[in-house]
Amino acid sequence: MKIKFVGTSNANPHPGRSQTCIHVEANGLGHVLDCGDGAATKLWLDGDIDWSCLRALLVTHLHPDHASGAFALLHLLHQRARENPSWGIHDREAFKLCVPDGKGAHRFTQVLGALHVDRDMLAYNLNYEYYRAGMVFTAGGLKITAYPTSHCEDAHSLCLEAEGKRIVFSGDLAEPAEITEHAGGADLLICECAHFHPRQLVPELAAMRASHYVITHMHDDLLADPEATESLFLPLTKAGKVTLAQDGLVLEL
Repeated sequence: MKIKFVGTSNANPHPGRSQTCIHVEANGLGHVLDCGDGAATKLWLDGDIDWSCLRALLVTHLHPDHASGAFALLHLLHQRARENPSWGIHDREAFKLCVPDGKGAHRFTQVLGALHVDRDMLAYNLNYEYYRAGMVFTAGGLKITAYPTSHCEDAHSLCLEAEGKRIVFSGDLAEPAEITEHAGGADLLICECAHFHPRQLVPELAAMRASHYVITHMHDDLLADPEATESLFLPLTKAGKVTLAQDGLVLEL
C-alpha cells in the first residue's frame, strides 16, 4: 500500500497545506480519503497519481474541510474520463462515492445534479455507498469498516484493509478514546489533532500500540511552532514510529 498525504491542514487555510485529503494506492487501484477545499486541484496537478486507477472517494463526515472538494473531484474525473474512453470506469467498473448514511448525505448526493456531476451526467459509472457505523464494505481495492465518532452528526473513523495491512484514519474526533477499540495494533494510525491538546492525545495513542502514527489536521497553534509540536509528541515514539504530516508526505506499507 502506498499512502500520499495530499492535504494536511485543519479547517483554516495555511500556506502550503490543502484541507484534509489522503490518496491510498492498494491492489493497483487509487482511493481518495476525504477531500477538502483545494484537494481536488492538487490531485489533478500531481503527476504521480494515476487518475485512470481512481475507484473511490471515502468521506468521513460532511464538514466542508473534509467534503467540499468532492464536487470538484467528481467533475475533474469526468474531464479526464471523457478524454480517455478506454478507461475501465466507463463500462466494466465504477467509481464509488462513499458517504455516511444520514439525511445530510442524501442531501449531499441530491446536490450533485445541480452541479452537473450526478450519475447520469458523467463520462464514467458512479455508484453511491451510504455506509453506517459497524458496516463492512468494499470500494476499489479496499475493505473498509466504519466506526462512529461524536465529532458531529454521522461522523466516522475508517479502518482500511488491503494487501495484508491495516490503516486506521480517525476522521475528526470528540475524544481520542473513540478510536481505541479498533486502532489497536494497526500498521498505520492516522490521527487528527485539531480538537484537543497533544498531552491528551499521546497517552491514548500510545495504548493502541500501532506500528506507525501519523499526526495530521493539527490545530493552528501546533502548525505555528513545528519544533515545539514535535517535542510534544516525543513520548509517543516509545510506542511506535511518529510522523507529523505535511502535504506531499508519502509512506509505503
